[in-house]
Amino acid sequence: MSQSLVFINAPQAWAIVLLILPALLFIAVLPYYKALRRRDASKSIVPTAICVVSRFVCLAVVCALLMQPRINQQSTVTEAAPLAVIVDASTSMSHHDTDAGSRSEWARNFINGTTLDALESRYDLKYFQAARTLSLSSRDDIINPSAPTSALGESLLEIEAEYRSRRLPDVLLISDGRSTDARSRMLALFFSRSACVPSALALVLTTACPI
Repeated sequence: MSQSLVFINAPQAWAIVLLILPALLFIAVLPYYKALRRRDASKSIVPTAICVVSRFVCLAVVCALLMQPRINQQSTVTEAAPLAVIVDASTSMSHHDTDAGSRSEWARNFINGTTLDALESRYDLKYFQAARTLSLSSRDDIINPSAPTSALGESLLEIEAEYRSRRLPDVLLISDGRSTDARSRMLALFFSRSACVPSALALVLTTACPI
């Protein structure tokens, strides 16, 4: 946090230097002008000078108060970059490709693993399930394959509404790439390159089968 003194009604610097300060000095000297001209050379000028300086300081303080001084405090708040984790919630995620378990179990292990732990320390994560519509979830409850298909492309569009009036997030998309209909896949690829939705799209496949 930094602090600075500002004057709300202060004129420009040139006006202060060329107009206001000379005017204040003139007003401060004026009552003592005759005394200074007629002073006895044997008498010290110090008392008169002190009076002039004191008068000038008082006038300067009054003038500064009329300029409405304020203490301006500035603080910098650093927010973590947003990251939306979208998980495919189609029924194909319950299929078993290997003895290691279903695709949803693989995705759950990935979400509970060290990769997401590292991301949570650097990003502001939000978790979503992509079924027929996009729904907000949590890290513990995100894997719930139930929808016949998942509209990934439409989900990317809905991210814009979820983050309205805020910075659009990067997206981590976790999907098997199989049951999503072709139209939605093409939309997902198209909108991942569009400047109006996510700024970056990372795709994690739960199976070795290509999209």
